[in-house]
Amino acid sequence: MNRALAYFAALWLLPLFALPQSSLAEEPLRFHTLELPPFGFLDETDAPRGILFDVTEALIKEADIDTDHRLLPMARIIRQLSVGKTDCTIVTRSPYSESLAEPVADLKTPVHGAVLFPKKSTLSGYDDLQGQTIAVVRGSHFNHSLDDDTAINKIWVDNDRLAVLMLMANRVAAIAGPLEGFLYIMQKEGISREVIKEPLVLVKRNFWIHCVHGAITKSTKDALVKSTERLTSDGTIQRIWDTYLHRPSREAMVKNTN
Repeated sequence: MNRALAYFAALWLLPLFALPQSSLAEEPLRFHTLELPPFGFLDETDAPRGILFDVTEALIKEADIDTDHRLLPMARIIRQLSVGKTDCTIVTRSPYSESLAEPVADLKTPVHGAVLFPKKSTLSGYDDLQGQTIAVVRGSHFNHSLDDDTAINKIWVDNDRLAVLMLMANRVAAIAGPLEGFLYIMQKEGISREVIKEPLVLVKRNFWIHCVHGAITKSTKDALVKSTERLTSDGTIQRIWDTYLHRPSREAMVKNTN
């Protein structure tokens, strides 16, 4: 090889060898799950568990996708979606979620945004909340008047458990957040659902896989869609839900919201 040819060959090949190894290989899909019981939490051995964590594990195994899957608080997931540090997550579909990422696959499992009142309370409807102090689970978005209603004094709490305990201690007039989360906490704490009124359901939405636009390939998207369809049709996703939330109790509380 003459000197000129060697020079140009070096210029051509140098950038390839100078690239970091990770840029030459496809990175694992950064799939982050909501850290909020019963959807995602660490058990007694510090192992990640939860409805959405287990569903995601089943989906990515079925889809055969290399994934960096971990639990993160909702506020951090939202922040990381907006800056491209989270590729995919599972959240309820709404105009707000669609502003952050593309809805990819419907899990066909609804979650209910609701307000709970104590059984002995004289309050029962939304208008009754005016001038009252309520606990709202941080990260909740209802696409309802409650989101921006300044006539209601809202105390933002970090999780469903704290909200339920505040309600049981009569520290707030009501609590607002994911009904399924409240039911799970009551189930775990041994609190009878007879101590609360029928939930005031503000919104009902299905969980969807969401992925940032341009973050995944078409083949990965297709694999997620197909694995979701298979695990929905064969009952796997519903069985995971039933592992954490007793179906009769759950169905009794939401029977009038479907």
